[in-house]
Amino acid sequence: REKVLEAGFDGYMTKPIVPETFVAQIETFLGIPARAASSDAPPAARQERKEHAPKNCTILVLDDVAVNLEVIRQTLEPFGYAVQIAAALGGSAPDFLLVMAYGKILSRELLAVPKIAAVNVHASLLPRYRGASPIQSALLAGETKTSISVMRMEEKMDAGPVYRTFSIQVSPADNAMTMSNKLAYLSAGKVPDILADLPAPKPQNEKGA
Repeated sequence: REKVLEAGFDGYMTKPIVPETFVAQIETFLGIPARAASSDAPPAARQERKEHAPKNCTILVLDDVAVNLEVIRQTLEPFGYAVQIAAALGGSAPDFLLVMAYGKILSRELLAVPKIAAVNVHASLLPRYRGASPIQSALLAGETKTSISVMRMEEKMDAGPVYRTFSIQVSPADNAMTMSNKLAYLSAGKVPDILADLPAPKPQNEKGA
């Protein structure tokens, strides 16, 4: 971490993706039955695993950096998932574009890709604590509860209208890591139902930003 910071990168570091754990977490989130898998399994076992992947399931990848895309392909394709980068979508647009804790500003062109909406799960009660560090900002401010805001993305950062918000308590023992985990689980439990029956979004109060 220190070497990365010394090199001029000022973002936070997260643990590396472990392919087996990562895919299992995503499939649990999507409601796909658990299945045994191992990256060192023999070819026959890998093929069986691939055949049990959801039919016609394509993962949309926003990050088109070559080395990152290669890691993503190596992680997902052995499990039977097709990997599609957003820049090459053409006419096969998804219903939704869903992001959480994504560290880039998405272009107008990308926000226009989904048929229904580009949705962001932001880790604060908007319009408070917009930006890249909402969890840390809430903790530093001494908040006793924090929230997720499920919002429609616009070009301006975290300024789009909000579909729903959900709050949880902050305990004295919480830190950025524990709150990140709690909000991630909260999001996984709430977001699928919201997307299944999307409510009308409400504009944010800019005076509270």
